[in-house]
Amino acid sequence: MSVQERIKRYKSTGGAAGLVRVEVLVPSEDRAQILAMAAELRARHRALKPVPKAGAVNRETVNDRAKLILHRLVAGHLRRSDRLLVEARQRFKAMPQPVPDYVRDWLKILDQPVDVVAELIVKRSDALTRLRTASPFQLSAAYDDPAWRRRVWQKAKLGAAK
Repeated sequence: MSVQERIKRYKSTGGAAGLVRVEVLVPSEDRAQILAMAAELRARHRALKPVPKAGAVNRETVNDRAKLILHRLVAGHLRRSDRLLVEARQRFKAMPQPVPDYVRDWLKILDQPVDVVAELIVKRSDALTRLRTASPFQLSAAYDDPAWRRRVWQKAKLGAAK
């Protein structure tokens, strides 16, 4: 999420929701008093806002955690067999040129030895979180069960709420 999007969300639904910027000229000796009054008004406004439900979490965060859980499963498969890695390499190398940046980034990872790939794909970083949204790995049809995927999402939601 870009900085501009975060600021927009903060102003519309976050801590700045319902507040407006006020710029006025005041005598310099009264500046502290005006700032204290503004802080009091902000605090009163925020105290009246409804408290979010316990356990309410950002959907995007939950989705990122679910993708991490799935990539942990992929890493386990990779440690037992490199079949998924070979398929992922073929899938991305067969893409028509020029490829998007995320494909180049994935190819750098996929060109590593299988144990290094297994470690990298579960790493917690902004770059890997971004890459996991367009993963080249495809798990077997057993993981396409909607009930199973719902359980993964629920587990991710619980982890994100902590």
